[in-house]
Amino acid sequence: MNTRVPRRAVLAALGGSFVGVTGCTGEMPWEEALRGPGAEYRPETVSEGDVTAPGLTHGDLLDDFAEPSVWTAIEGTHSVTEDRTLVGDRALWVGNENGRRAGVYRAFDEPLDLDDRQLSVALALDEPADVTVTVECQAPDADHSLISSRRVPPELDDWLRLDVGYTDREGEPDHTSVEGIRIWAERASDERIGFTLDDLRATQSHGSGGVVLVFDGGPGSAYDEILEITEESDSSGVLGVRPSLIDEPGGLPLDYLETFGERGWDVASYPLRSDPLPELSADDQRTVIEADSRRLADLGFEGGARHFLAPGNRIDASTLEAVRNTHETGFLSGGAPNAFPPSDLHTLSMADGTDSAVVPRLVELATAYGQLLVLRFGTLTTDAEDTSSTAYLRELVAFLDAREIEVLTASDLLETVDQHSSL
Repeated sequence: MNTRVPRRAVLAALGGSFVGVTGCTGEMPWEEALRGPGAEYRPETVSEGDVTAPGLTHGDLLDDFAEPSVWTAIEGTHSVTEDRTLVGDRALWVGNENGRRAGVYRAFDEPLDLDDRQLSVALALDEPADVTVTVECQAPDADHSLISSRRVPPELDDWLRLDVGYTDREGEPDHTSVEGIRIWAERASDERIGFTLDDLRATQSHGSGGVVLVFDGGPGSAYDEILEITEESDSSGVLGVRPSLIDEPGGLPLDYLETFGERGWDVASYPLRSDPLPELSADDQRTVIEADSRRLADLGFEGGARHFLAPGNRIDASTLEAVRNTHETGFLSGGAPNAFPPSDLHTLSMADGTDSAVVPRLVELATAYGQLLVLRFGTLTTDAEDTSSTAYLRELVAFLDAREIEVLTASDLLETVDQHSSL
């Protein structure tokens, strides 16, 4: 099934003025003069003791962004910075004072072979708010490329490692011959934009793709039918619950959750509060996140207590620190697949599982390139006539089952990561 959306439609979704008339070279109008990025640069290794999350110490370091001459601005400007770094003492700042888009490009003297390898890069926004980051791997050129677009949580004022999880492709890309990479960010409004890049890496792939199904719809969801549908395909999912409301009004009953646990589901923490987590103090956020995880464990859901779902996709640096200290995985709404194994287990990207126009393409790409797709569902009911229905879920699960796609829980994911790291 060919579900590829034309390149023009993908870029138009990022902003109509971003796509002008392209020439036969495949270059965008705002990079018409772009050619070779300059002299070759060989990044030096940073000692493991100097690296903190989401920096990596494994895989192949492709660029530590300490040498700006190998990158060329495709919109806005770029320069080396020592003010905000993740690995080492230099990084690359990219920005545009006069518009909402900024980006850079690099060509490689030797094409990158991404067969059985996955790319990731760390990014920190100057002012987080409604930003989408796109990484395009030209394989070998702009007419044949793999594209990854991911949304950044609106309040995340910290480093985020972006797995290059493919959301689209142009032409017939050869992922064994990536000759150039474009990275750009776009804000929803016309305000200035700026961001810092660091630690571009290639890590070993698991080899095959997988899907995780996440449900956080609360008591309004038809969980009996959801459970029945997934059991028919011998699969399980992740059930996000408000631990503070278990067996309380507005929450789910304990015996109900125990049924899910007995059937292989992860009952995970979805610590929704009246005030979004970033509006709480750092101490209060830590208290909420730790208490909800502990309550799940005390009720017998030790496996599920390891996993965190960000309520409303609202997190900041304090939230992320608390999640890293309390949980083994964290899930955010990013809209893109993840590397498999993921480069950062605490900022896993989820896509909207009810977006029927996009999900088949994401499944196709994730399985074709050995990536991990996490599909998130809110409230599903039996009487809906659209993608918020359990009938739609039944069709989707059948779609996955017919293609023999592995459906994982979050705990299955951790087990796969452990097995992969021991190889």
